[in-house]
Amino acid sequence: MNKGKYGYLHIYRRNKLISIIILGALIIAGVILSFVIYGTNKSIIIILPILTALPFSKQLVALILVRHFKALSSEEEASLIQALEDAAGNLLFDISVSRYEGIRFFPVVFVKNGRIILYYNQSSGKRAGLTDLKSEMMSVLGNDKNPYIIIVTDNLTDFINKAKNIKDANKEYQVKDKKMMERILELGV
Repeated sequence: MNKGKYGYLHIYRRNKLISIIILGALIIAGVILSFVIYGTNKSIIIILPILTALPFSKQLVALILVRHFKALSSEEEASLIQALEDAAGNLLFDISVSRYEGIRFFPVVFVKNGRIILYYNQSSGKRAGLTDLKSEMMSVLGNDKNPYIIIVTDNLTDFINKAKNIKDANKEYQVKDKKMMERILELGV
């Protein structure tokens, strides 16, 4: 499943968990095999668990980072798609934005006609005020010559209403919107 599609967070967590189980089993198997064959862990076979430990820990950290993220329920997603059916191509789901200070998670993002609407459901662990979050996202996404207007909401109904009020984009903004959507997808996990 591609980033930005509904259900990405669930698939991401599942894949990380599967890789943790497989890599953990390889580490345990390598240590046990070394003891069974040689009676010690001071053999060449112990290299397999040692080399597997770094990818294992990387996958574990990735899973821990997304543990607090809460995606939209299937009912919320269905109502959102129904309400914005003509602009569904402008929606990105399960978006995380990585920064030095931490990761922010947005269950849904709407990009259209020079505007970015972010739905923030307070699920990323550290709570932030909407104005602080807006200025934070402006610093991340506002590096263009023509900066986007960023709107942050913590209510799905407000998100839908604000998205409905955005006029159709002209051809110039359609291209810019696609580039901005790609940029947003590159920012997180």
